[in-house]
Amino acid sequence: MENKAIVGDPTIHKRFLDAHFPLLQEFPALQSLANKTWDAALDRYNEPLDRAPVGEELEKATALRLAQIIVFYLARASFDCFYDIFLLAGNGRGFAAKMMLRPMYEHLVTAAFIAIKPDEAKHFNDHASVEKWKMWIRTLEAVPQAGGLVPAEDVEELKRKQQEVRDQLKSEICKKCGTPKTQEAWTRVALDNMAEEVDKVTGTSFNKLYAPCYLMPTAFMHPTALGLESRLTKNPGVQTYEEMPEELAHDSLLRGHGMALRVLKHMNNYFGLGFDAELQSRYAAFPNVWDGALADPASES
Repeated sequence: MENKAIVGDPTIHKRFLDAHFPLLQEFPALQSLANKTWDAALDRYNEPLDRAPVGEELEKATALRLAQIIVFYLARASFDCFYDIFLLAGNGRGFAAKMMLRPMYEHLVTAAFIAIKPDEAKHFNDHASVEKWKMWIRTLEAVPQAGGLVPAEDVEELKRKQQEVRDQLKSEICKKCGTPKTQEAWTRVALDNMAEEVDKVTGTSFNKLYAPCYLMPTAFMHPTALGLESRLTKNPGVQTYEEMPEELAHDSLLRGHGMALRVLKHMNNYFGLGFDAELQSRYAAFPNVWDGALADPASES
């Protein structure tokens, strides 16, 4: 008999399928709504304007368009993380599934933040040159010969662009030396503060997800004492390393599903897609999938 390679543990995967049959039934409808959302949002974004804006109106329209496309793709990236969580959880990789909640949460909150503050879109977009420059410098430090692979004029142009962005970010003065401080991130607003600002404007509750969907996943992603402690099971006289925590996989999938609904809800509201009834159906299905749990607190609209 021919041996066939198997990725993952078939026993754990079978147990996952048996335990999550309601989710498997719900998933096609959720995916269908997601696909409709992406298509409708792009159609809305690409709608021609009633008239060509000029002057300040053109600047505002350009800023809004940039914000819309960034919000769109951040939302898509967030939803893609849900697929990754699904695959990892389905194979018992509870810690890895939990880790994926962080990028899912970060992308969603950043999308929602830029949606309420479209002027931030330019800062977000421009910061790409800073990130590319840092990668280029690190590459040269490790592999000096790589310098000959990129045209000198391209390197100079990237250097110029990233310096322009860095100059714009020098908005604080060091109290000790009196020189401007340059921030490394594209914004000085911390993620939890972003979530708070979004919650105040939109009535959401993103900040409540900060601990379970950002702080705890971060503890697993980085070499922290908390993260390592969570991987160890202590019994009398023995300490066991937890490799496949299926309960954590279950919890991560539940939270990922809830955030996936929030992504679609945000896109529907931001672009005015009119999928309210379908969203309500997907929200109504959530408690049936997760033994009565709610995707959003009852206070949310």
